[in-house]
Amino acid sequence: MTEKYRERLKIAKYYHNDGLTQQEIADKLNVSRPTVSNALKKAKEEGIIQVRVVDIKNKGGLVNLEQELKDAYDLKEVRLVDCNSEKYEDLINCIGATAALYLEDIINDNLKIGISWGSTLKSMVDNLSGNKRINNLELVTLVGGSGNLKPEVHSNILSDKILSKFNGRGYFLYAPAVVDSQDVWQALMKNDETQKLLEKARNVDIALVGIGAPIGSSNLVETGYFEKEQIKEMQNLGVAGDICSRFFDEEGQVCDLEINKRTIGINLDDLKNINEVIGVAGGEEKVSSIVGALKGGFLDVLITDAKTAKLVLEKNKRGV
Repeated sequence: MTEKYRERLKIAKYYHNDGLTQQEIADKLNVSRPTVSNALKKAKEEGIIQVRVVDIKNKGGLVNLEQELKDAYDLKEVRLVDCNSEKYEDLINCIGATAALYLEDIINDNLKIGISWGSTLKSMVDNLSGNKRINNLELVTLVGGSGNLKPEVHSNILSDKILSKFNGRGYFLYAPAVVDSQDVWQALMKNDETQKLLEKARNVDIALVGIGAPIGSSNLVETGYFEKEQIKEMQNLGVAGDICSRFFDEEGQVCDLEINKRTIGINLDDLKNINEVIGVAGGEEKVSSIVGALKGGFLDVLITDAKTAKLVLEKNKRGV
């Protein structure tokens, strides 16, 4: 055993077995700190020190699944959550809590945030811890609302609740998501306040959006905007879902619907121009919707559950 080897072995044991700092080892052996650092590096190269990563919570499959989804759809980020409960409310809460953690990771002063509406986004907002040291946020409504939906899922309410946990200002769109006629739509779109709000919506830094299920099971049915004939027409056209009350099919193509000409909010081309669009949704009924949103390139970040992610990837592999 050479003296150099003996020294590296001794330093490696002091560092990894005994938990001494590099400076403490240097003082103990009467050598310089760079000497200790270099010895540790050499010990690793020689195999004296061998590092092993142990997935003690058995989450490796989740990490691999996230990467597979990122690669399949060229996403900036994917966050998945395992949810063992069969209850949809529990699933929504799991996804919402994960989305809240992601938002808290990226939120900073002066950020402009656009938000749509929905129960999963509500769960995200409810799970935010908040940080009053974050200043000058701007929360902007991306789409109008409906008095027939639960008020707590309305984007204006969600914006206000986020602002109660951070510091900033809200810019609210006081209009229905869908108006009764194109004449009313044109009048509202010419309104100066509406124009300024939508211009702000188009220029946010990030957008937080829910992803609606196919129209037959979508919460949008509760708005009363759709007659039975319209729902049947949308199903025949292959409408897979919506974002900001804008409809698309499973290939990510925007559906040519008359209702689009009466919708107050940003359109999907506007959405694609936003720097980071974060989609928050999950559940088996939304698999087709998520696939369409991903194929359309409407999302940069997806936050969902592992089971939904697997079903999305299966569809992608089958080319469906």
